[in-house]
Amino acid sequence: MSSRFLALMGDAERLASLRADLAGIRGMSLHEVAPDLFVVTNSDLKLHHLADQSGVVLGTLFHRYGASREVETLPIPDADAVAKTRGRFLLDRYWGRYLAVLRSGDGLLAFRDPTGMFPCVYVEGEGLIALASEPSLIAALGLIEPEVDTLAVARSLLLCGLPEENTALRGIRRLLPGTRLERYDRLTTTVATWSPWNYESQDSVDSVEEQAEKLRRISQHCIAAWSNKYDHGLLGLSGGLDSSIVAVGLVKAGNHLSGLTLITDDPLGDERRYCDIVTQHLGLPIFSEKYDLAEIDLDRSSVAHLPTPFGRMDSMAYDAALTKIGRQVQANAIFSGNGGDNVFYLSRSARALADRIMAEGLSLGALETAQDICRLTGTNIFSVAKHAVQAWRAASAGYDWQIDRTFLSQSIATDKILCAVNHPWLSAPCGRNLPGKAAHIAMIVRMQHSLDAYYERGGTEVIHPLVSQPILEFCLGIPTWYQCEGGRDRSVARRAYARELPAKIIERRGKGSPQGFIYQIFYRYRAEIRERIMDGFLGGAGLIDRRAVEATLRSDHRLTDAEVLRLMLFVDTEAWIRHWRLRNVHAGEGLNGARTA
Repeated sequence: MSSRFLALMGDAERLASLRADLAGIRGMSLHEVAPDLFVVTNSDLKLHHLADQSGVVLGTLFHRYGASREVETLPIPDADAVAKTRGRFLLDRYWGRYLAVLRSGDGLLAFRDPTGMFPCVYVEGEGLIALASEPSLIAALGLIEPEVDTLAVARSLLLCGLPEENTALRGIRRLLPGTRLERYDRLTTTVATWSPWNYESQDSVDSVEEQAEKLRRISQHCIAAWSNKYDHGLLGLSGGLDSSIVAVGLVKAGNHLSGLTLITDDPLGDERRYCDIVTQHLGLPIFSEKYDLAEIDLDRSSVAHLPTPFGRMDSMAYDAALTKIGRQVQANAIFSGNGGDNVFYLSRSARALADRIMAEGLSLGALETAQDICRLTGTNIFSVAKHAVQAWRAASAGYDWQIDRTFLSQSIATDKILCAVNHPWLSAPCGRNLPGKAAHIAMIVRMQHSLDAYYERGGTEVIHPLVSQPILEFCLGIPTWYQCEGGRDRSVARRAYARELPAKIIERRGKGSPQGFIYQIFYRYRAEIRERIMDGFLGGAGLIDRRAVEATLRSDHRLTDAEVLRLMLFVDTEAWIRHWRLRNVHAGEGLNGARTA
């Protein structure tokens, strides 16, 4: 079962009037932490109550130092420290997947863990703040009737899933990872409490070998901790580096693990030969399922449970296979290697050379890094040097977040306010503007949407061990030029597991893709796709360039992969919009009808 929750804090009389409704939510239990703090959770979600009604920590906690097992009960001194430090103690002494909701003096606050694995949205209304794992729970409570924000939808399409406090549902906000929500004297503010820049290092006293060994130990500790909590796992396995590292860690921890790989008719989407190498090496049972067109429903958004669209229709088939095999093997969690590319910094840019020169000056080491990037990218040293200089010159302006204007109307694509990028982690502190590390942190930001989207599937928890806070913080401190050492991306992670995995996995450079299946969806539903995009909400609201879409959808146009992905994104967005507009039509369903996605 997934970790669903609803937490309400604020006016005690208003909370009391909601007691009967909250106690009656099917499959969930009401916990009256204090007169001004109520929490409703399902049975699987652990609660750590703090003394003197000072708050509660929802979710999974592990000791930062000590055995790799879940914390069953917070020691009294630690619980007191959590309350006194307004949650900061959790960052320093614990890690996991959690939300702390606390009473502090004459105020109330909530703190979301830095990884983003524990989703949280919130809304203010009628003297209360309501926080929840998904917006449908808040909407069903009746505190707000979510209305689709047209310009926010456009912004989500422009900024490619950038996680922001504002969402595409008016009134519903997202509590960003590592952020604390505070309410004092009816004034609500948010404070970025954890920042990736606090762990960035411009130099390292450790060698690449020493960094790799530390990464191996830290990652094994974290994977083992998750394995001890969820001992019957199903792993989405591709035979790539990241999912293979998770497989090794789970098997070493004694997990009763099964693997699942999905295949397409296109050879690029068939990774069974790599999966077989991993599973034979580890003695792991593996299931193969084919992406099934029958699972695709254009009326359903893959991210209907989120407050902002940016989903992939093909994921429905993947989710269906995970759910099917998960039930078959009685898995109590689904594991993934999601986030590994981001945390381990998969990059083929010349920014690492710019970082090294800015940190060390012109040196023999810089020349070695330039040669590493040449081997990694297949380009010559003059081209690498040119791009490194460009990265250095642009460093003071900060990271340039990707904006995708494809198929959007001119008025939307040129709107400076809509295109403005604002996220607390994307602004480097003064004097710490290494372009490679800025790009690494941007990749950490980029994965947050995926983590929100994949916190559960079919009622089963989805765990992304490589995103665990100790791994994340350690990797942020690895110099970017270490990550391309020897001409290999994610070099430190490859070196860390060189003795644990077969050489063919460690040295694998390419990646599989379900692109062939995405084309199948497109050609199977081409006429419907055209109708939904041209005659749907996006077209009616003037968000899309109708002439450009029309030209691309002509039968004589040779489609590119990027065009197909973009059009399928629009279809998923139309389904997301329809989902939330229909919710308002049926707003009287109540809390027991809250879960519709």
